Amino acid sequence: AGRPVEAVIVTHAHRDHSALAPRLAHRLGAPLLAAADPHGGRALHPKGLPPGASIDAALRPDLPLRDGAPLPFAEFTLQPLHTPGHLGGHFCLALDDLLFSGDNVMGWSTSVVTPPEGDMAAYRASLARLAAQGWRRMLPGHGPEIADPAHRLATLIAHRNTREAEILQALTAPARPKDLVAQLYPGLDPRLASAAEGNILAHLLQLETEGRVERQSEDIAAAFLRR
Repeated sequence: AGRPVEAVIVTHAHRDHSALAPRLAHRLGAPLLAAADPHGGRALHPKGLPPGASIDAALRPDLPLRDGAPLPFAEFTLQPLHTPGHLGGHFCLALDDLLFSGDNVMGWSTSVVTPPEGDMAAYRASLARLAAQGWRRMLPGHGPEIADPAHRLATLIAHRNTREAEILQALTAPARPKDLVAQLYPGLDPRLASAAEGNILAHLLQLETEGRVERQSEDIAAAFLRR
């Protein structure tokens, strides 16, 4: 309607969100806003895993997003919320009680949390942070709007708790993440096996940090055993 675009904002530097953003911002004459570091300043854990091919490591914002630092625009103000887990530099954006939830909360699917960029403990903490606030509606980066955010967040938290319990129950003998895929994801489309394995590994690494499982060798592909 003849009004200028004030900014182009990227929730996180996965290429399906970020690839066109610099060109779009340049063409519109608008600043590009995103996390200063795609990994949110965290050291990638664990070492020994190659970085994911979907990471746009070259993305450099004109203005970095900062947790809780308001973004005032002509007609409204957005509040960035740092919500790591799916990726260390993931941000949601709050407009009063409406949340642009990126890939942190989606209605059609759970979020993929794959090491080394994904961190299960951080992801679960981000869900808990969002669940502590009263959102009216969420608009995710993929899929339809979420009309009942409280219910969706509770469902996602319960899913992760259940998956953790299933993994612990399965570790009666040493097992590698890929050994658990068929047991924990019966009937899974083979094309999704790698993502499922990554999710299991993310859970196992959190459990290892908490001292609840132990890795049988230093190799990241090694088997884990419940303590």
